[in-house]
Amino acid sequence: ITLVDKSRATFNYDTSPPSVLSSGRTIVTQVRYPIYAAGGSSGEQPGATPASDGPFPVIVFAHGYAVMPNTYQLLLDSWVEAGFVVVAPVFPVSNYYDWLREGGGSAPEDDVVNQPYDLAFVVRRLFALERTGSSFLDGLVDMSRFGFAGQSDGATTIGGLVYGDYWKPTFASMPVRPHAVAILSGGEFGGGVAYADPVPAPGLLSVESDSDYCNPTPMATKLYNDVAGGSASRWFLT
Repeated sequence: ITLVDKSRATFNYDTSPPSVLSSGRTIVTQVRYPIYAAGGSSGEQPGATPASDGPFPVIVFAHGYAVMPNTYQLLLDSWVEAGFVVVAPVFPVSNYYDWLREGGGSAPEDDVVNQPYDLAFVVRRLFALERTGSSFLDGLVDMSRFGFAGQSDGATTIGGLVYGDYWKPTFASMPVRPHAVAILSGGEFGGGVAYADPVPAPGLLSVESDSDYCNPTPMATKLYNDVAGGSASRWFLT
């Protein structure tokens, strides 16, 4: 599905200072969902009829820098096979194809600061489409049971949105809150970290490789240790 946020611009980091590439942000969003496969076959079947025993809980997944959701196909499909709908937005600037368009450097990574807003927008739209009879998401997704997961810059994006001081108003703009958050190779983002929402903090799973040099382990442990809300279930996996 294609979601368009008309309230925010998309920037071209090929110029200095960055110029406006588009007056809105077009967020192409992949939706993977359970199906009944003929003959018990497995694997993706684009456009297949959703399984009828929904609605299903939802994982909103944020990809890392200069890649696409399909980079994580095996992981995302395994979640679908476990009974989740997996919603994976393609960030408008930091994805693989825009990274190529801008010369393959690090400049488009500056747009990561806009990605927490993208995620909150996607959640708001999913919540609305869930209640729209003409949308195929009606009866398929249960946004009252959703969680965030992300890897690398995508994980840091989620950490900023859920826990960062800077994005508290953006987090509050979502009509539903995540029950769980999976930070896969991510760190702190956006100043101080605190969970001040009135509802209990979501469960946190932080996963880190001890050979990760892009997001060193101390960055992941700092986020884990700084997250407020002692009632939250928390795990740290290396």
